[in-house]
Amino acid sequence: MNLLSWNCRGLNNSRTVRELRHIVRREKIDIVFLVETKCSSRAVDKLKVQFGWFGMGVDAKGLFGGLALLWRKDIDISLNRFSSSFIDVTVRTDGSPWRLTGFYGHPEAAKRKLSWDLLRTLSGQSTLPWVCMGDFNEVLNQCEFHSRTGLRQNWQIMNFRKVLSDCHLYDLGCKGFQFTWCHGQHTPNTIRARLNRACATQEAVDLFPGVEVSHVHALYSDHTPIVVNLSKSARLSQHPKPSARRRKCFMFEAMWIKATDCADIIKQTWDSVSATNAGDNLLSKMDACRIGLLTWSKQKYGNCCRRADELRAKIAQLQ
Repeated sequence: MNLLSWNCRGLNNSRTVRELRHIVRREKIDIVFLVETKCSSRAVDKLKVQFGWFGMGVDAKGLFGGLALLWRKDIDISLNRFSSSFIDVTVRTDGSPWRLTGFYGHPEAAKRKLSWDLLRTLSGQSTLPWVCMGDFNEVLNQCEFHSRTGLRQNWQIMNFRKVLSDCHLYDLGCKGFQFTWCHGQHTPNTIRARLNRACATQEAVDLFPGVEVSHVHALYSDHTPIVVNLSKSARLSQHPKPSARRRKCFMFEAMWIKATDCADIIKQTWDSVSATNAGDNLLSKMDACRIGLLTWSKQKYGNCCRRADELRAKIAQLQ
């Protein structure tokens, strides 16, 4: 089972939703926790319908905040409690229940004590194996913070370390680029920090001995998504591939409209076919247009998906 936690910086942008789909498909995600959705729970309901998943959302306060938790329909999840700072659920994997909390630490340092008190309260509400992930808005040591102007305030770090100790939560580490947040300034004034992480109790580590956390690349946010792999043995479903390869559905690409010769291809292929029966004639013309557009697109643009993946890899390397 793979979990995704991402501060997406707003779901009202169609590009962000498209990027989320790409991450879910690429990383084979089963459960998604989103921070800073900046939208209403009704918008999250529409998103889960588009995904064909179950889920829930917590309303944003104006243009700030907002949480969402989405999961595949073959996963047994029951909601425990939620607020503007967390969503807490119970997950049953092969009959063994465990607890998952998506958490959002207060963005203001002066008010972060409220977040830590809340985390302590959550800790005492269940004895199940516990995985807690999200954007904590804090680091565990100075190595997780990089700024030309100075160091992170030591009292902030110590308060965070203390709450994890009080809650018996252990940082699960990470693979990939160390930092998960980057302030949008030009080098050398860039500020980076590891604000997003996954933690777990010892009982959860024993339940998922192969747990692994990876920092993956995404566009349209200054936060890096984190993927928590709970080991193959804990996977509820492998999403089996169909026995026979299904034919890919034809979709008209919006970028084709910008090409001056697109209309000519459609007209040529449409006029190239004729049949005596009106129904057969329409179907034949549509099929000819489909084949003509696909052939033309391949010659003009090449493999767009492969090119997009290459550009994503280049952006990830640069970042």
